Amino acid sequence: MNELDLATLAAALINGYEVEKTPEEKVREYFKELSTDIQHYLEFGERELAETKMAERATALKILDLLGMKVVGGDI
Repeated sequence: MNELDLATLAAALINGYEVEKTPEEKVREYFKELSTDIQHYLEFGERELAETKMAERATALKILDLLGMKVVGGDI
């Protein structure tokens, strides 16, 4: 914010603004969505769709592990 000029700051306050999520926040949100999808599919007897989402989640976890990345928080 220190780099914003007064006119840009005023425009943001008047018109609104959106804070961009960090990569960690995006990954946490993605995993939360996958978990919700898995639970939903299992509740409605859609075993194959649940297994597909579980495989997608396992693949993403493997990629994060290979990259040496950890996501803190959430239900990951």
